[in-house]
Amino acid sequence: TSTSSSSSNNKNAGIVHSLLFSKPNSNGEEFVSREPLLLNGHNGSQITCLSFDNDDSTGGTGSGTGSYGGSTRLASGSSDGTIILWDILNETGLYRLLGHSGPISDVSFLPHLSPSTSASSTRTSTSTSTSTSDQFNGLITSSYDGLVKVWDLNAQCCIQTIANHGGQVLSSTVVSLPHNDGDNDNDNGEEENENKNRVRVRVRLVTGCIDGKVRVYSIQQSKRMTIDNTTNTEDNDDDTPMPMPMPMLENEDKVDVNVDVNVKSSSNVSVSMDDVCFFMGNLPPPPSNSNVIVSHEKVVKVEYFTSTSSSTTYFGYLRNNSKMVDIYTVRSVKDALAKKKRRLRRRREKDKKENSIASSIHSGSGKDKETGMEQPEDKKGKKRGILDEEDDTTSKVIDNNASVSTSTSTSTDVELDQIKSSDEYVYACTVRASHKIKSFEFTNNTNDGKVGAGAGSGGVRIVFALATNALEVHSIKRKKKDDSRSSEEYEFTTKNVSSMDMYGHPTGIRSIALSSDDELACTVSKNIAKVWNVGNRSCLRSLPLTSSKSSKRGSTSSSYGLCSVFLPGNTHVVVGTREGYLLVIDIASGDIVFTEKAHEKEIWSIDIKKPPSFGSGSNQYDIADYNDDEASGSIAIVTGSADKNVKFWEVETQGEDDSSSDEDGGSDDDSDNDDKAGLHIGHPMLVHTRTLESADDVVCVRYSHCNDPAQKMIFVSTLDNQIKVFFDDTLKFFLSLYGHTLPALALDSSDDDAILASGGADKSIKIWGLDFGDTHRTMYGHSDSITDLKFVKKTHNFFTSSKDGSVRYWDGDRFDQILLLNGHISEINCLAISKTGAFVLSGGMDRQVRVWERTKDMVFLEEEKERAMEDMFDKVDNQKGDEAGTERLMRRRKEEDQLEEDDDGDDENENQPQSAAAVKKSQLSVSSGDRIMEALERADQELKDAASFRRSQESKGKYAKERMPSPYLLGMEPPQYMLWVLRSVKSAELEQSLLVLPLHYMERLIFYLILLLRNGQGVELCSRAAIFLVKTHQNQLVGHHKMAIPLRELRRLLKLRLSEARDAIGYNMAAIRIISKVSSDYKSRYHIPDDFAKKDVFGGLGVGSDMAAALQRKN
Repeated sequence: TSTSSSSSNNKNAGIVHSLLFSKPNSNGEEFVSREPLLLNGHNGSQITCLSFDNDDSTGGTGSGTGSYGGSTRLASGSSDGTIILWDILNETGLYRLLGHSGPISDVSFLPHLSPSTSASSTRTSTSTSTSTSDQFNGLITSSYDGLVKVWDLNAQCCIQTIANHGGQVLSSTVVSLPHNDGDNDNDNGEEENENKNRVRVRVRLVTGCIDGKVRVYSIQQSKRMTIDNTTNTEDNDDDTPMPMPMPMLENEDKVDVNVDVNVKSSSNVSVSMDDVCFFMGNLPPPPSNSNVIVSHEKVVKVEYFTSTSSSTTYFGYLRNNSKMVDIYTVRSVKDALAKKKRRLRRRREKDKKENSIASSIHSGSGKDKETGMEQPEDKKGKKRGILDEEDDTTSKVIDNNASVSTSTSTSTDVELDQIKSSDEYVYACTVRASHKIKSFEFTNNTNDGKVGAGAGSGGVRIVFALATNALEVHSIKRKKKDDSRSSEEYEFTTKNVSSMDMYGHPTGIRSIALSSDDELACTVSKNIAKVWNVGNRSCLRSLPLTSSKSSKRGSTSSSYGLCSVFLPGNTHVVVGTREGYLLVIDIASGDIVFTEKAHEKEIWSIDIKKPPSFGSGSNQYDIADYNDDEASGSIAIVTGSADKNVKFWEVETQGEDDSSSDEDGGSDDDSDNDDKAGLHIGHPMLVHTRTLESADDVVCVRYSHCNDPAQKMIFVSTLDNQIKVFFDDTLKFFLSLYGHTLPALALDSSDDDAILASGGADKSIKIWGLDFGDTHRTMYGHSDSITDLKFVKKTHNFFTSSKDGSVRYWDGDRFDQILLLNGHISEINCLAISKTGAFVLSGGMDRQVRVWERTKDMVFLEEEKERAMEDMFDKVDNQKGDEAGTERLMRRRKEEDQLEEDDDGDDENENQPQSAAAVKKSQLSVSSGDRIMEALERADQELKDAASFRRSQESKGKYAKERMPSPYLLGMEPPQYMLWVLRSVKSAELEQSLLVLPLHYMERLIFYLILLLRNGQGVELCSRAAIFLVKTHQNQLVGHHKMAIPLRELRRLLKLRLSEARDAIGYNMAAIRIISKVSSDYKSRYHIPDDFAKKDVFGGLGVGSDMAAALQRKN
């Protein structure tokens, strides 16, 4: 997963989180480690794409171990145009690739390319193993700068740049197509298998661009690699037939392979020897009889998928702001070659006809030789319409060369090189969703394995992620066509299987309300309110927000919810809307039982005053019971709106007043009868009681927590930056609180009403005393407007949320920040806190509801402050890095401007580095370097003390004492202590920590590394540290004569220890492979007696008699 935030203040931007999966067939847990692996190397830039190297150790194309089992490398691209390759096992960054000037849209590892030769199956095993080790190790990246680059990861440089796109490249994908030659009914299996071995693996690159075109490229071995393979084959075996060199494209000597064949090239560009991507053409649009409107919107995603049931490869692409995904299928090699032959035959027939017409025109007559009739004007001359096939001179040359090559060549590889995208891809269907699609993914259809499903009923399912935060699953099935005259064998049908729209809000969350027992939570967004079970995090009900009272009788309109509150009993929710309506919703039925036009403008805030006698022990009660009891008090609700009014409402039960009026005589008014018909008897309703007018728009309104009616207060925040305090019973003005430079968006008071906290749009938090209205303290911490504030019950601690995407926990007595909670990727609008403070709910514009639970871990304020300071330093370093990068770019531009007049300008630009170290300086790496220097000082001091102690004990003879181990070194010897300190440094931070060491500390560290290598301790870690130090300080070491002898000794020890480790690993791997093979053979047998199995299961392993005997004893 990648952390990418739209907020520039998110400290987690540019960090890759990785959870390592266990193997699917193992009995372990889902993840090997629950703790994520953090890879921090991007300089604060957002990570835009990730890709695992899903190639296994055998050199396949992702089969066998799955998409993650054999992954040891990870590539990540960021918004600053850099790509970093990570070593997952070593938890370090290998290197950084530089070359793109825009955000990276996609990265893809290239599968191993097989040699393009028809005689590859006749090579010996020796030559095959040699070519496998020399296979091309590549990476393809696409960027918003309009370029697609092919990188050689061994050389860490770009070998090909594709620049024929009309703008930003928004998506790309690489796929290795399976060896699928269609349904073969013949019995000659050996011949078919031989043909499959002779056919080169089809590897395709597909890109989606802002110009709306989908371009297809064929990925093949470069000419240089083909020549090298040919040379190696001749050297290995002189009797082996010479492999055929890679065939040139049909237009190689005429047109550049990186330019569309539909566009005429102004100059003839030769093909590079290192090019591996060759243009095949644009993906053909859906046919006219498919009833699909051809769009030219930008292509935002392309995806491949191979069905396991039918071995059919599907391809789909998505356009921006579209509700449709066009699906294509990939023809097999056999069908693609047949389609190519039909295309060439039609081209030859058309050229022959045109030549005959041209010859008749050239002879002077406009009559057809066969019919003798006069030819029309459009056939006398050569004219080409917009919808006609490409007919220019370049295309003729291409097709003529292709026809000659087809007639003269007997190799399937040559024919494959002449295939165009229209020959290989065929339109299948178009899948339509109910809303705009943001992304999609293919998956296998689980129903294909059921009994009774025919061979031709194979299909897939496609999952849509919609813009409404919902998921839709569609099924794509294929069946054979009844029309045998059709060129395509199958037809495809689509069906909407399921839709999951209950578990997410379509827009940002504006309000969260908790029930009195903390079991239910209500979240409100545009047109919908959702009720959740807090315990199991499940959505219980989705409640649409519609107001029935409008200008037309009986009409309804949707409403935008802004605030909400639970009524006592937790059976109803009151929602305030942007249109000024108050809606009472019954949770059990999901119906709106009461609607009231409360305000003329937006209702920004709502709060409830519960009766003093209302307890939290019982959830079910009758509202009428409290309303009838005058001593208990009534349930009141207060609302604040942008119409400058604060209104007070009482909760009553519907049907009581109407029944009493009917007994008195009733009324004959039709409108009254309509109102009675719309009543929900027994459900609550809101009755307006009082109105408090304000001089400006009301932003927030809250009740105090005092149970004494004479001392209960109301806090009103208005748009004029003031907070006014009124008494609830008389609405008499009490205090006016000044201090915010912008309106206070959130208010809350403590349970004892001693202090009032307010958070404003000016990013400040103010603590007010309610005795005299004085300001106790002003606190800062958020980098954007504060949207909500809630006190924890029976404390002076409170939580705040902000538009900067963070939740902060504050101490209202000591005026300190306790915790900083990051997780949202967008602004947070609302908070809700449980009665006991055990958990906090937060909702924001990212449509997420996050649950923050209180743990038993102790929080130390000093450590939190240090962590905040480290984050601040990292931000400053990132800003400095950005400024340095900007300065470097400006300097490079000036140099380019100066070199435009010189002929050597291109040579200077080519000398620019294309890769760099994938390290990032952080506070953690600096502290690790300080720890290494401190350990070196302690180790040196221990060696000096030990030497002086030995000298003092030499004269004592047999009365000499042994020196006790130093407690500063944890009872270890100095070399072992240095090894312990190096192991304590994180693997990802080791190289950056070693860069901090001065030169004389580096010399001492090499001394301890030599001692460790002599003893054979920590060989891998010591070798890595020694090689990095020598590479980094090469210039200083060359001029340091005292380091000549240690360097020679270090080189000798490195060769010795690494060779021993390599031999041991190879020996162990060979033994493990043999044991696994014997074990699998034993398991595949039907039944073998146990005594026989114990005797012979390890026999003949060739792992040595001692090891075989040990394994037998263990068994």
